[in-house]
Amino acid sequence: MNGETRTSVVIVAFLAFLLALSARQAQAASPLGAADSAIGEAKAAVAKAASAQAAADAAQKKANDAQAAAEAPQKKADAAAQSAAQAAAIAKRAADARDAAEAVYDDAQHREPADKKATDAAREKYEAAKRAAEEAQRNADKAKAAADAAAAKANDEKANAALKEKADAAKAAADAEAEKAKAAKKKAQDAITAAEKAVDDIPDTYGDDTHGSKGKRKRDLDGVKNKLNTIAFGPTPTGDTVATLTASGKLSATFGGTGQTIGNVVNLTLKNLTTRTLSVGIPATVLSSASGSFQPYLIPYSVTVSLAPGETKTVPLDGVCLDARKPPVDNGKTGELVLADPKAPDTVALVSGVQNIMTTAERLQGSGAFTTPFSADPAKEIATIIQWTTWVFTSTRANNPVTRADLANRVNAQVGTTATPEQRAQIDRGVDQIWGAVQLTGAKAKVL
Repeated sequence: MNGETRTSVVIVAFLAFLLALSARQAQAASPLGAADSAIGEAKAAVAKAASAQAAADAAQKKANDAQAAAEAPQKKADAAAQSAAQAAAIAKRAADARDAAEAVYDDAQHREPADKKATDAAREKYEAAKRAAEEAQRNADKAKAAADAAAAKANDEKANAALKEKADAAKAAADAEAEKAKAAKKKAQDAITAAEKAVDDIPDTYGDDTHGSKGKRKRDLDGVKNKLNTIAFGPTPTGDTVATLTASGKLSATFGGTGQTIGNVVNLTLKNLTTRTLSVGIPATVLSSASGSFQPYLIPYSVTVSLAPGETKTVPLDGVCLDARKPPVDNGKTGELVLADPKAPDTVALVSGVQNIMTTAERLQGSGAFTTPFSADPAKEIATIIQWTTWVFTSTRANNPVTRADLANRVNAQVGTTATPEQRAQIDRGVDQIWGAVQLTGAKAKVL
């Protein structure tokens, strides 16, 4: 190959490279390319959030184990003291039975005329009662010694200080990992918001139907959102659930109201009725009112609880009310809430809808998409938006939609009749802001 030919080949290759680069740049600059890039970034951010959450979960487990180890000496001492008290009570009853039998035997020995058969029978009962009392006392002595030893360990300040220090360090590490996970989820939410905008910016001429270019990217983004929901609300428990264990007689479960409509809406008390450790799965589901007189609740989080043999735990469950027109279950009231089948189609739809509402509201709030009278208090603002969007969502499904007028009536009832006309106008503007945020959240969450 001569020099002129080599030069031509190089020029052709260079021109091909420029054309390919130009094509890639054009594609990247196109609406579809921009959307694909944004969705890719959202997927990567969600993957990082999943990894961060896994690290936070592992750190929390270590912290829980360390805390359990720190509490174990005192728990063992308390259990040993209880066993010793029970053994002492048994020994006391056995001693009383022995004394009663001895009195009967003594009476039989001095009875006139003598009754050898009755005396022999009384003696046998007395001797048996005496042996039982001695055995009960030996057991009580052993239990007392065990309780004293357990109490000594519980009172070992040096050993306990080391356990507490380890537990505190593990908790600090878990808190740090939890903050990292929170930040990673925030980045994932921001990336999803950017991807939503990029997809919305695709002209409708690219196709918005089921098989269109825009529609395909919307479905891809929905899949990313669902993955973020799994991270935010926990995976569905794979082991035995509350319902399964309760039905088999291995577990006692009591749902108690708290009087709240959002946040810690239910306290679930679990008691292990077996002699082995139970892993209890509490899936995201609905709790309905048995009488129909109170609010049903949706629990969006999946939780797994470990119970030692015979152990009782009360687990606070966070959730949201599903019916704006009924009162909450009174604080401490039990026997009213009934667990729905988490796999029932209606339950699945409700859980998915509310989870989308919650993550969408957080994403919109973080991006400054709405302003309300509660913007200075982000926690109150997000709770208000989530609750009212949920009420609109569920009431619309029931063909009895909650309206802006319902929101206005609720706010005005809280304010009372003393507000001035100027304050009323300000309140009305605030209602508009909240209702606008509710409508935006519902639309973005695809529940309205």
